[in-house]
Amino acid sequence: PFVTLAVPAYNEEKTLAGTVESLVQLNYPSKKIEIIIINDGSKDQTHKIATQLAQTYPHVKVIHQKNQGKGAALNTALAQAKGEIFGCLDADSFIEKDALLKMLTEFENPDVGAVLPRIMVRNTHKKILQMQWMEYINTFFSKKLMGYLDCIHVTPGPFSLYQKSLVQQVGGFDINNLTEDLEMALKIQKQHKKIIQRLDVIAETMAPSTFKAFYKQRNRWYKGAFFNVIKHRDLIFNKRYGEFGLMQVPLMMISALIYLVTFSYIFYSQLFEPLYQKGVNLFYSNAHPWNNLKDWITQFSILDLNYFNIYLVVTAFILGFTFIHLAFKASGKKVFKEGLHALVFYILIYHITIFIIWWGVVIDLIFRKKQKW
Repeated sequence: PFVTLAVPAYNEEKTLAGTVESLVQLNYPSKKIEIIIINDGSKDQTHKIATQLAQTYPHVKVIHQKNQGKGAALNTALAQAKGEIFGCLDADSFIEKDALLKMLTEFENPDVGAVLPRIMVRNTHKKILQMQWMEYINTFFSKKLMGYLDCIHVTPGPFSLYQKSLVQQVGGFDINNLTEDLEMALKIQKQHKKIIQRLDVIAETMAPSTFKAFYKQRNRWYKGAFFNVIKHRDLIFNKRYGEFGLMQVPLMMISALIYLVTFSYIFYSQLFEPLYQKGVNLFYSNAHPWNNLKDWITQFSILDLNYFNIYLVVTAFILGFTFIHLAFKASGKKVFKEGLHALVFYILIYHITIFIIWWGVVIDLIFRKKQKW
């Protein structure tokens, strides 16, 4: 089929050329593909680079417009798209050569509305990037599993492919949405079309390399999910949409509550309160800390251990590690050979970081902080 691939770009002078060249090098007839770069009012050299790419490659064209956001940029490309398949690739992402050929086979099933690649973090020279590398391996394995239940709730920017007629039918991309890719997935689910997650097709993306950038990205993602669930609240517990309505959308709705309640309880009851109480007892007893430690060691009994908590921790660890092992295996990687350092950092830091970000989202919502894409 003829395919249109859109590359929305805003201030992407460092990566745009590499992104477009990865599309040009796709193992697909150039006469059956068009690549549209949408320069969304960039203030750097994106305008110049995009123009040069269009002059270099015959099947690449560029559209310059005032800054309107990613959703509007994609709609601009959609309005001029000639292909029956419409795809997008973020201007900081890169796709492998055989990706298009592999993914298009899924559209032989007319019930398929979108096909997704497995996204991997391209840059892993910092701990926070290694954490995201581990997160993406687990996330896309999870999406593959959820795909069996037709419960995929987001079609990410790095090389999602759509039936163009379906995207037009649902009104294109929401120009005022913080997470237009998530909202598009909800629209597709409402049309009872399938979203297919492939694990054998790789798209690489440049992940945030600082905590500030990571916080800003995830803050937008989580707010976007919250607002989209409210916008499409008719999906919640709706039997018409199968497991997606009965399970996935309600889970999206309460995921923040689960994080906030669980970690708040752990921090308060298991860390703050015991340490505070011991500190108070030590202060009023006027005992030397070493004497307390010595007494605890000499009086310690194996029967004093909380075996229920130990059971919970061990069970959670076994289940979590089993899932991670399966995710690595599905990705063709080995945990101890390629991901041990990332795994340690992921276990110790990741969920605490997400907990902090969710609290930031709650505070922003309480004070009605406005946020742009």
